[in-house]
Amino acid sequence: MVTLKQIRSFCFVGLLLFIACKPPTTATQITQEEQQQATVLYNQAESLLQKGQVEEAYKTFESVFTQYPRANVSDNALLRGAQIKANQKDFPKALEFLDQLVHTYPESDIKDHALRDQAYIYHMQENCDRMMSTFFSITLDQLPEKDQAKLNSRSESCIEKNNKSQYALILQLKKYEGMQNNNPLFYSSQQKIIESIDQEKDEKFLTSIAHRYKKNFPAGYASYRMIQLANEEGNKRKVEKWSSYFQENFPLHPKSEKVFDLAQTTQMDTKSNAKKIGVLLPLSGSQKQVGQLILNGLMLAIGTFDQAPQENGIELIVEDTASDPDIARQRIKKLIFTDEVIAVIGPITSKETESVADLAAAVNLPLITMSPKEDITMLADTVFRNSITKKEQAIALAQLTNQVLDIHRVAVLYPETSYGQEFLEIFWKEFEKYGGTVQGAEGYANDQTHFAQPIQKLVGLYPLSLRKDELCSKRYSEIWYDKKKKGLDLPNCFPQEELPPIIDFEAILIPDGPTKARQILPALKYHDVRGVQALGTNLWNTPDLLRGTTGGEMEGALFLDAFYIGKKSPTTQNFVQKFYSHFGYEPSVLEAQAYDSLAFMMDILRSKNISSRSKLVQEMLKKENYEGVTGLTSFSQNREAVRKLTALMVSKDKIVELY
Repeated sequence: MVTLKQIRSFCFVGLLLFIACKPPTTATQITQEEQQQATVLYNQAESLLQKGQVEEAYKTFESVFTQYPRANVSDNALLRGAQIKANQKDFPKALEFLDQLVHTYPESDIKDHALRDQAYIYHMQENCDRMMSTFFSITLDQLPEKDQAKLNSRSESCIEKNNKSQYALILQLKKYEGMQNNNPLFYSSQQKIIESIDQEKDEKFLTSIAHRYKKNFPAGYASYRMIQLANEEGNKRKVEKWSSYFQENFPLHPKSEKVFDLAQTTQMDTKSNAKKIGVLLPLSGSQKQVGQLILNGLMLAIGTFDQAPQENGIELIVEDTASDPDIARQRIKKLIFTDEVIAVIGPITSKETESVADLAAAVNLPLITMSPKEDITMLADTVFRNSITKKEQAIALAQLTNQVLDIHRVAVLYPETSYGQEFLEIFWKEFEKYGGTVQGAEGYANDQTHFAQPIQKLVGLYPLSLRKDELCSKRYSEIWYDKKKKGLDLPNCFPQEELPPIIDFEAILIPDGPTKARQILPALKYHDVRGVQALGTNLWNTPDLLRGTTGGEMEGALFLDAFYIGKKSPTTQNFVQKFYSHFGYEPSVLEAQAYDSLAFMMDILRSKNISSRSKLVQEMLKKENYEGVTGLTSFSQNREAVRKLTALMVSKDKIVELY
């Protein structure tokens, strides 16, 4: 039997208090007599409900919304009828009534309460898609705080079960709606929402965001994302439609300049020259040295130093970005419209790449960025990336450790930076996929120089209270030392200074640079952590790792990199020798990646009849078995470099290839 208490679990408290003063539910007028009859009937139904006569109450509520659909109590009657049916577990009928209320009375003052009840029912049915869609439509501040908290909790449970990016974005939006701009999380919440929208590809969802928030945040970002997607699709009509919508509604938006550029770009008939490749590098400013190193690799690849000009010679058109995203945007426009390049190498930073990606996509221009930022290729369907990333290394290192070295238990000491934490998370997840176990992980501050405490935590030496049962008393400590001195059997305990570390791992990962490695590895030995394999990142692939008196402590350390000057490969050795003969120094991974990027592209241009930029994009995705000096063989369908990383280790104070 359904009780009044159960009905109230769905009911809106205080419903009767404002019925009499409500305006007509619809624009269509109703006679005063009909309104009075409907109100009397509604009050009778409420009275029956208060007495626990649920079925009689339901029939009376039903009479209200069927006989008097224009009365200002008809929406309330529908809500009551839906709540009764929901508590009787007749969810289809309850949802039918709630849907009728929402669509028949879109201006109803209890519309959000109807949507709330819909969301509750969908959650009970474990239909998270419908639940989250309904939650998105609710104006939360129209509901009591208790209901807001319940809806947030139910959405969080859906996110835990499904881990869908749209669910997370909806929850971010709903939490943001209730924030004031003096909330310390206000601006960080905005940024998270912007980042989520930047990754979203569901046009229906983006359109709903744009229309729901109208001229308010984040409607402009959703509208801009629609322009980007239409741009990538090559749908000029849709680009023009959304560009007009954006310019009309968001004239002062941070993305307005980009929208203006795209609107112009779609109206221009751009051409391309298969013998021209553009380059975007910082040749001035704070990163000019990095830019010059990369340019050196490109100059070698293009054949600048060849005695005879190469057949089908390709021209490089180099533009200086000064590491400024705005300058990079202006330079790529020149490369596209004036120089008519068929492709671009660069930029090298994520901000510059983000600044130019939409223009590249607008004209189907393949662009190979060297930014290591994760998911940078998601910016546009023509953005490729040739740069070793944390994810690439962590996945390969987990596989090498478990599958090749047969190591199944690992510990981690990591810097509490985004680099260290992300490397740890990726490695941990991948290592467990192979059946391995991360026995423990301890972080340290980025500026930390002494590592006793995190090491002691990792091996059970801190806090000592965790191992108090193993410690000798003061008297037995004296006995312990006396017996040790005499070579006798020791007591079944340890003095505090002699407590041995618990080394329940076979390897230790340190995702940090060479300076920290040179500090941590000797500290491990000092705390008697011996016989474990040290694992690092490509940052260790430098002579600095072995510099000074602690260099010998690195013996046996293992890491991966895309490029190694001593690699046993004719292709690599030929590159190193040619490079050294022209520039007088040994190349690093920067020069090698630049060389591979350009050589890969030129190989296609010289062997294929490339008539357009879009054709080059297609051929870059199809090309396989390329033999690059960085191990590059191809690009994946998400336009990431595919390569086999080189395993390196320290042997006799030298960095050598593992196998």
